[in-house]
Amino acid sequence: MKRLVAAALAGVLSSSLLADPASAGLRALEPAKTFRLAGDETVTSAVAPSRRSAFVFAMREHRGGIRPLAFRWNGETWRRSPLPGGVKGIPGQADASSARNVWMTVTGNEGLFDKYRDSAPSGICPAERRTSPVPDLTTARAGATPSKVLRWNGRRWTVVRTFKNAYVNEVVARGPRDVQVYGIDRKGPASWHFDGRTWRRHAMPFLVLKAESSSGGDVWALALDRSRPGVALARSGGAGWTRVRPDVPPAGPARTRATPIRPITILDLGVLGRDDVRVSAITGEGGSCSSGEASLTQLHWNGATWTGEAPASIQNFFLSGHASDGAGGFYAYASGSDSGDEWDFDHALFHRSAKGVWSRRILSEKNNVQQLVHIPGTRSLWAAGTREGSRGLNVAVWSLGRP
Repeated sequence: MKRLVAAALAGVLSSSLLADPASAGLRALEPAKTFRLAGDETVTSAVAPSRRSAFVFAMREHRGGIRPLAFRWNGETWRRSPLPGGVKGIPGQADASSARNVWMTVTGNEGLFDKYRDSAPSGICPAERRTSPVPDLTTARAGATPSKVLRWNGRRWTVVRTFKNAYVNEVVARGPRDVQVYGIDRKGPASWHFDGRTWRRHAMPFLVLKAESSSGGDVWALALDRSRPGVALARSGGAGWTRVRPDVPPAGPARTRATPIRPITILDLGVLGRDDVRVSAITGEGGSCSSGEASLTQLHWNGATWTGEAPASIQNFFLSGHASDGAGGFYAYASGSDSGDEWDFDHALFHRSAKGVWSRRILSEKNNVQQLVHIPGTRSLWAAGTREGSRGLNVAVWSLGRP
């Protein structure tokens, strides 16, 4: 899924460190499990519906093929969680409303996605914006592998639906009878709603790349829109979608309200609560690429207004995978370099406390964190990604705080 949007962690930390990690620095992540399989793996998503239940999903490239993998925390240890036989493709995103209602997508029919993506405007600057023709998806080669939607009921995985002529990559699960998946078929971008018995298709104004929702809150999405380059931010309260422009009021004597700080392009989205939405973006005055003041910015929606901050410590780092710290702050992982050298980059873990204090830790070169997920009811997280091994890149899980 990293290719769609622009990619889990977790060690015992003291309560004082978790409350304000900047006071003592971020300690090293503690290894929880490494799965030493042959081939190269990439972690695509992770969910933790409860303290005693969590899943990590990955794809495995081995002997010329790609297979989805699932790994489960059962409250005691991490183990491989077998998927139904014959399921192939790249695991997309996952979501859960409880430990007995976990959903995941397995993407297929990528020809539909590729044709729609290739028809969208290129570039990220407003001056580059142009309209693009509606692609003829009826001629797109869907592919030999269908998309699938799978569900964990607390005991085993089952295939709930196979999409033979659709590319499906995202899922939002509010309950066993309220599940929404997003993708594209030959008619265009769409969502499919499952009420526990039947599926109903709804046309979408754009292709959803990432969708997140908090309990009882709106659904927020990053979307690919033919009308503008880059990635758009959108929001749905249940009755249609609204594009969101997260403008931040200007600050400083040289700025006026005629030139707000506006995203040039959006990099990632994290919904941490009903009124706690985090967005990573490149911003500039008035959304201009030529203002000379473009910076990597963290934007925050508190339910009423947008605010933004661009501390020096996050410049040249692309923050992703926002996860609550359970105390009003959040963690994120990133790749980048203080020198700005794209050929010499580090993997890092960042933390922002509820008081606005930033801290970070550069990770080992062998560890590549690709997902973060908060453990409900705690100030702890799981982190998942890959670790270099003798037989390739292996899926690894770390902990930050006591599970």
